Amino acid sequence: MTSIGSEWHHRGTLPLSLTSAHIVPTPPSSMPHIPPEYGLKQQAIECLVEMLRSLDNWAAQRLDEQPETAVPSKSIDNSRESLDTSVLISPRPETHEGGTGRSTPLPEDDPNQIEKVKQRKIALTNAIQQFNFKPKRGIKAFLQEGFIRSESPEDIASFLLRNDRINKATLGEYLGEGEPENIAIMHAFVDLMEFTKRRFVDSLRSFLQHFRLPGEAQKIDRFMLKFAERYTTQNPNAFANADTAYVLAYSVILLNTDQHSSKMKGRRMTKEDFIKNNRGINDNQDLPADYLGAIYEEIGSNEIVLDTEQEHAANLSAQPAAPTGLATRAGQVFATVGRDIQGEKYSQASEEMANKTEQLYRSLIRAQRKTAVKDALSRFIPATSERHVGSMFNVTWMSFLSGLSAPMQDTQHIQTIRLCMEGLKLAIRISCAFDLETPRVAFVTALAKFTNLGNVREMMPKNFEALKALLDVALTEGNHLQGSWRDVLTCVSQLDRLQLLSDGVDEGSLPDVSRVPSSADASRRSMQSTRRARPRSINGPAAFRPDIAMESRSADMIRGVDRIFTNTANLSHEAIIEFVRALSEVSWQEIQSSGHTDSPRTYSLQKLVEISYYNMTRVRIEWSKIWEVLGQHFNHVGCHSNTTVVFFALDSLRQLSMRFMEIEELPGFKFQKDFLKPFEHVMANSTTAAVKDMILRCLIQMIQARGDNIRSGWKTMFGVFTVAAREPYEGIVNMAFDHVTQVYNTRFGVVITQGAFADLIVCLTEFSKNSKFQKKSLQAIETLKSTVTKMLRTPECPLSHRDAASAATFQDNGTNLAKQLTRQSQEEQFWYPILIAFQDVLMTGDDLEVRSRALTYLFDTLVRHGGNFPRDFWDVLWRQLLYPIFVVLQSKSEMSKVPNHEDLSVWLSTTMIQALRNMITLFTHYFDALEYMLSRFLELLTLCICQENDTIARIGSNCLQQLILQNVAKFQQEHWSQIVGAFVELFSKTTAYELFTAAVSMSKPADAVNGDMSQTPDAASAAAATGEDSPEALQTNGSQSTTSLQESGDPPVQSEARAELEDYRPQSDQQQPAAVTAARRRYFNRIITNCVLQLLMIETVHELFSNENVYAQIPSGELLRLMGLLKKSYQFAKKFNEDKDLRMQLWRQGFMKQPPNLLKQESGSASTYVHILFRMYHDEREERQSSRAETEAALIPYVISSCSYSLFIANCFLVSVRISFAASSVWKRTPNTVTLSPGVLWWWMSSTDTPISRNRTLINTLGPSTRSELSC
Repeated sequence: MTSIGSEWHHRGTLPLSLTSAHIVPTPPSSMPHIPPEYGLKQQAIECLVEMLRSLDNWAAQRLDEQPETAVPSKSIDNSRESLDTSVLISPRPETHEGGTGRSTPLPEDDPNQIEKVKQRKIALTNAIQQFNFKPKRGIKAFLQEGFIRSESPEDIASFLLRNDRINKATLGEYLGEGEPENIAIMHAFVDLMEFTKRRFVDSLRSFLQHFRLPGEAQKIDRFMLKFAERYTTQNPNAFANADTAYVLAYSVILLNTDQHSSKMKGRRMTKEDFIKNNRGINDNQDLPADYLGAIYEEIGSNEIVLDTEQEHAANLSAQPAAPTGLATRAGQVFATVGRDIQGEKYSQASEEMANKTEQLYRSLIRAQRKTAVKDALSRFIPATSERHVGSMFNVTWMSFLSGLSAPMQDTQHIQTIRLCMEGLKLAIRISCAFDLETPRVAFVTALAKFTNLGNVREMMPKNFEALKALLDVALTEGNHLQGSWRDVLTCVSQLDRLQLLSDGVDEGSLPDVSRVPSSADASRRSMQSTRRARPRSINGPAAFRPDIAMESRSADMIRGVDRIFTNTANLSHEAIIEFVRALSEVSWQEIQSSGHTDSPRTYSLQKLVEISYYNMTRVRIEWSKIWEVLGQHFNHVGCHSNTTVVFFALDSLRQLSMRFMEIEELPGFKFQKDFLKPFEHVMANSTTAAVKDMILRCLIQMIQARGDNIRSGWKTMFGVFTVAAREPYEGIVNMAFDHVTQVYNTRFGVVITQGAFADLIVCLTEFSKNSKFQKKSLQAIETLKSTVTKMLRTPECPLSHRDAASAATFQDNGTNLAKQLTRQSQEEQFWYPILIAFQDVLMTGDDLEVRSRALTYLFDTLVRHGGNFPRDFWDVLWRQLLYPIFVVLQSKSEMSKVPNHEDLSVWLSTTMIQALRNMITLFTHYFDALEYMLSRFLELLTLCICQENDTIARIGSNCLQQLILQNVAKFQQEHWSQIVGAFVELFSKTTAYELFTAAVSMSKPADAVNGDMSQTPDAASAAAATGEDSPEALQTNGSQSTTSLQESGDPPVQSEARAELEDYRPQSDQQQPAAVTAARRRYFNRIITNCVLQLLMIETVHELFSNENVYAQIPSGELLRLMGLLKKSYQFAKKFNEDKDLRMQLWRQGFMKQPPNLLKQESGSASTYVHILFRMYHDEREERQSSRAETEAALIPYVISSCSYSLFIANCFLVSVRISFAASSVWKRTPNTVTLSPGVLWWWMSSTDTPISRNRTLINTLGPSTRSELSC
């Protein structure tokens, strides 16, 4: 840096003046007809381009090519800055590597350190801006960034005092606030000032230079108080006390305002007035008049004003005032005659620039002196790193863009245009080299706009220069253009449009891609369009300038465009993705802009196919990323309303797929699957039958031509066929099913090997569920059934190698599916898809015949092949396949999800009932494997029995009996415990405890009493059809009761406030029941249904234990536990029957058409109870004899309490006698008589509290010997 002319750096003086007076005049131009300012513009452009070329050359250098030189270490703070760099050093301690306490020497030209300083400057600037807007927020920013060491008032005041960029007015307002925090900071701020041995006015002037005094009197008062205290402290002999300094400071401020404020009107203060106003302020004594007069003179001649405001006023006064007056303006008009006005303006502008530059240097030197950086003027850091170019260009790029853009718009000179184009290309290259996104986008956008391709009729040769420059940039900087590819490819698309227009195509049929029509316009145009060829322009190419039309079709232009696409093979991984994304967006714009026409533009879509071929050799990981963009674009295009576009896209996709399938895909990869996904997407979302037909034909052609190379693509192909199976078009369904069947017959092993077996099954499932074409549905379900046999016979399937002899051979097979990464077991891979397919058909199929076959095939497969299933797989089948069949019964919310309740009713009464029976058959067949699931089966049967549908409830009861009867010999103690537990739950859920509260709750709101009273259509229809005369016809699921009722069988006590009913027998002309609301009727129906279900459970118990095997196998403890349920049921019914008031009240409230009773429940439970207990009492087997005491404890008190009850005698005991078992020894039956052991009968007769004549009917049935013993 010691070149000639730089010695002023060492002297610390200003350089030579930069005014135009010192500029050597340029020699006269050799072309006098050219204006001189034109040459000046040309030189300016050349300078700009040369600067950019210099930066580009600098950026092209490499650090490793430069010789390493030892540079003495120097702190970056010594660099020449316009700011005080000491504030940029963070006060926080820095951690050094090694822990030695010494920092590693850094070279002076370290871009990282310079970048850190730059970031600190930016942070400081942002914090200052925040302070100038909101001081408190700014203080927080200063603290967070480390510019202020701590929150102490001293640190904050120190920073505010030495920072010149803070707004003085804002600072004055902040320091003058009355908050304690602000006052403390203001005091610390003033304490940092030095007034020792300084004149009072000078001290006050210095004091007021650091901030602008606020306008509020209280704030001024706080400032003056602190100033007076500080001044008198440092100058104790100046005044008598601090009050003198305080008053005098106020007087000086008022004098300064009076003398210099333009707002003051009237007479201003004189010297005598000022002296008079300050009498007696020095401890009741006067200050010398000469002293006060000197102050007055000084303030009058030298206003107290901020230095920054004074410099600004000086700059404004330096500008010559505009002349005014009519004569003056007339003189100017005559003076301009014969003058070079333009040249004078340039000279004036040069003069102003020179003055500003000189002022800048002055400010620089003043700032450096103020910060006490002694060697800053004599020493510079040489910039050696090319990384500085990015920072420099990032600061100046807007100026470059403005300087190069203006000539492009104003001039037509081709050399100037080319020079500007070179500058723009250099700027783009620098932006790309340093990844400066904003400059890159700005320059590329400007270059694209200069092409003027959006207004082709006004294009000129200079626009083609811009287009050529843009193509060159795309070719050289393609790896760094990123999102700017969109502008480049848009111009390429517009160039293709220009070529078509110049060839004579009508401009109306080729909309510009940059002007995409709205959806309304597009729909309107599509309605008006007719099928015709693309129209030709009337004027033809003559509408364009011949040179424009010729240039657009020139070989260089075509070659330049082609190079862009062929060069994509050389783009980096990130660049090719950006290129494809941009080209896809331009392609979609073309389609959107011309999709309403008969001949939509597909130029960019064609180019997408071309670049796919050019990049075919890229590795698969790159292609996967590329196809994420391309596949999404094909999804959009394939669903377009214009079939011409769709057909072209599908055909292009088919060609690409055929090409990619020539490359072998290794096992475990899924590129083929992803590549074919657009076919499936379009198939599912398109509404045109012709499009769907073309998709199927494309896939069929691929299977025929490349079937041997298809690997993961089978999954997507079956996905397409699955979508086709749901179509309402018979031709599409038939075509799809025929080719699925063909693949099934010829390539079943390959499908298994490639892991697409589950997809094939799903495909066949959808065909089975197609309700519109039953023939195909039945064929599909039969094919699904045959899959089991075919799978077990196919060598590629592991299930066909269960034998140990062939297992080793299969494991070595190179095409084994085990090579594919999977965590599923063999059962989950093969058995589960088939079984879940059958379940799906029987659950969601619409055709009854298909559902029936699916149900049959499902359980046939389980029964035939379930013996090899492990326990874990049975658990999976139960959770995901078997139990979900009946999940619709779980709650009313599940039933409400079914859209068609009529179909649900049919499904419940046919398919589900058969499924329940098959479940029992399955459990019986695999009892040893499934016995641990007994509780689940019992839970399922409980769910069915408690349903509102009478058929389902009775089938559930029947299945429960069959479950017990078919497996009675296999049950152990724990099994019987679970079975009896199920009966406990059933009796609890079906006991109508609400009978004792229904009448009382009539006065309460229905919602609060009835709870959730929703009812299925089955229950509602049953109630409507049968009314209340026949409770057995009602099926409502009652499920709640209190704990005390469940334990003791006693209902809740009725409210004492219940009004008593009249005691009379119902007559034919009796009062009719009250009207009942629909909600109340649903509540009553639920109670009645519980009563019916309780009868059903009593019936079930009676029928079960009429079977010898069941009675013989059940343990006595569990049997007695079951008898306890019958006893509770009897006591409940008896209590209700005895409460005549309650029954009459229920009748009056519309519960039934006659007073309700539970006579059947009472007699049935009592009959079964006594029947089984008497049989247990006389059973001679050891197991029964061991529980004889428990049997007597249950039987004898019950008989004692029941003998006085005539209903018991008539309906319970005699029934028990007549249906007694022949094997019983308690009852001894002869051909003519039935005898009772005399001891038992005497005990029973003697314990009754009624005359024995009421039991003559019973006595007459006894034998002679028994009667004689009884008479004794």
